[in-house]
Amino acid sequence: MPTPRSRAPRLVVRLLALALLLPAGIASAAEGDYQPYQPGASGEAVSAPLFVVIAYSAIWLVLVGFVVMVWRRQREVQRELERLAHELARSGGSKA
Repeated sequence: MPTPRSRAPRLVVRLLALALLLPAGIASAAEGDYQPYQPGASGEAVSAPLFVVIAYSAIWLVLVGFVVMVWRRQREVQRELERLAHELARSGGSKA
């Protein structure tokens, strides 16, 4: 099972690839059959507050995910420090 540290570089690579490919997709959509938005043309109306709620929800989800990820990594580092302190104490003290 991959550790969170081994997954992080893959995630960064995927995000960078998305950031590089997204403008190309937007450019190709602009060259194609782009039709400007005309309010009321499709018969459906979407309110702006809905988009605000969706945007804030996405931001909060990303923020909570980041905090959980940092908390888990900090807990892992704390366990490693405790293990190293235990090994150091068992080996007879510091050799600094």
